[in-house]
Amino acid sequence: MPFIDDSFFALYRGGNPARTPIILLHGMGSSHLVWPGSIRRLEGENVYALDLPGHGKSGGNGLQLISGYASIVVQFMDEAKIYRAILIGHSMGSAIALQVARDHSERVVGLGLLSVGTSFHIEKSVQESIENTKMLSDSVECLSKKLFGRKIDKRLADKVVKGLSEVRPTVLAADIHACMGYQFRKFQETISISTRIINGAEDQIVPPRDAILLAESIPGAELEIISHSGHMVMLEESEQVGELLTSFVKKVNSTIHYA
Repeated sequence: MPFIDDSFFALYRGGNPARTPIILLHGMGSSHLVWPGSIRRLEGENVYALDLPGHGKSGGNGLQLISGYASIVVQFMDEAKIYRAILIGHSMGSAIALQVARDHSERVVGLGLLSVGTSFHIEKSVQESIENTKMLSDSVECLSKKLFGRKIDKRLADKVVKGLSEVRPTVLAADIHACMGYQFRKFQETISISTRIINGAEDQIVPPRDAILLAESIPGAELEIISHSGHMVMLEESEQVGELLTSFVKKVNSTIHYA
């Protein structure tokens, strides 16, 4: 199994080794397995799907700050000898990708951002109750009601909720705390990174208006709102999201010269 220190990652080698790699960053309470195979194995690309600390197969504990997770991603890139990458994130993972781009813009050539806006809408009561193991199931149920659009397949929803219930309460609480503390701040004018934002039209955690505000705050950012989808947009409409990410990556790569 591929590990760097305590960080687990799944690696798909589908392209020229010199090609700028993609790093997938999952959302709160998730792991690399949340990504559909069509995204983890983008045709012709080299894709690293990372498990953040305390998640999936990675060791350590969840972190309460987006900036802390961003530092872990940069450390992973250093140790994997990845100088520049295309970062694709979901939810908390998108916030982490934005933080990496803010702090290390020279390391990021493209941002594929799913289910993120200028802030996250999570009731404080969820974060407080998630830390009490006796109330864990109630907290997960409350959170899960906000994850999907109205047309979600029940079997898929049950699978995601089951995964959330199996995450250590301290890790899930840390993730929610990190998301509650997230607030997008505009990049410096000198930062210019190709960006595509994908949001569900029925997302309750990141309403479309917040995704629109984010797109308006990043020069040149493209925004796609997916009908009948909620916060787990890449699972609810995996084919459409996969096509949008594939075309975005190709667009980014078209500006880079490979030997």
